[in-house]
Amino acid sequence: MSDATSTASANDKADEADSSGNENKASTVRPTRLAWMRAASFVYDFLGLCVIWGAAAVPVVVLRQGDAVAAGNPIFSVYLWLVTGGYYVYSLWRGGQTLGMRAWRLMLLDREGRRPALAQVVARYCLCSILVVACAGAGFLLVGNWGLLAGGAEWLLVAFSPQGRSLSDRLSRTWMRRLPKA
Repeated sequence: MSDATSTASANDKADEADSSGNENKASTVRPTRLAWMRAASFVYDFLGLCVIWGAAAVPVVVLRQGDAVAAGNPIFSVYLWLVTGGYYVYSLWRGGQTLGMRAWRLMLLDREGRRPALAQVVARYCLCSILVVACAGAGFLLVGNWGLLAGGAEWLLVAFSPQGRSLSDRLSRTWMRRLPKA
């Protein structure tokens, strides 16, 4: 058995062993690994959101009789933010997972190990939005286009936090947990 295979199976066993433990504790997945899983699930969700944004733009284009929306239009930006929020809030509130989180067996839970309440999910989405905009905006002012990389501050906190929790996890009183293989 190769080292990579044995390491992966050891990590999966640790993930499965955690499923029998206390639900409100962070999973036994190493925080750096959890950060990569969260980033990968974000990429999956981004691809799905591109489709959702395209579908959400259709009524706007129809109402504008085929005219393009000006870049940076604040009303259209708020509309897309609400559409994005609708996707995240509905997914996390109803099932504790987005499509990307399902692919990586991640689930959002409250402190008692249940699906989070609607208020927690809405607060989490708003907090994440504020953090990403603030980090990316500050980064643009400091280092130009590399400022977009500052939006990854949430994942850095996950990677270096002993419990693998981001700032939005802490403020919304939620946990991201790795589910065992089915």
